[in-house]
Amino acid sequence: MAPPKEESKKSTKSSESKVASHGTPLLVLYGSNLGTAKQIANELAEDGKAKGFDVTTAPLDDFTRQLPDTGAVFIVTASYNGHPPDNAKQFVDLAGRMKSRIYQT
Repeated sequence: MAPPKEESKKSTKSSESKVASHGTPLLVLYGSNLGTAKQIANELAEDGKAKGFDVTTAPLDDFTRQLPDTGAVFIVTASYNGHPPDNAKQFVDLAGRMKSRIYQT
């Protein structure tokens, strides 16, 4: 069986680009030392834009003060022998503190 023609991929992409923007916020956060998780996050962001989302992409540590309370948040990260990537350490520390506060109540 022959592989699909490259044309079919292009036609799919052009039909996706015709989706009207609805402006729903989509935050794609990543933790990455070697770039793989960042690349996946960027691909998710592009897909979100094609679907009409208002997309923001950033390292996890850029959002240690407050996450948005509207829209969706995707988190893409790697783990290095159980340790967070360099640009996700502060976020992981914050999440750990939040977890302990939740379970204390």
